[in-house]
Amino acid sequence: MPTKDKEREERLAKALRDNLRRRKEQERARMADAAEPEPAPADERGG
Repeated sequence: MPTKDKEREERLAKALRDNLRRRKEQERARMADAAEPEPAPADERGG
């Protein structure tokens, strides 16, 4: 029984690390998208 508990703990720890890594990547992508200014519509460019 202790071996199964250990395996389960390791599996869950890996899943948590993977999840955290994925969430960090998603947040970085969101921040990069937010940093890029959106182009102004043609009628507001001033011309």
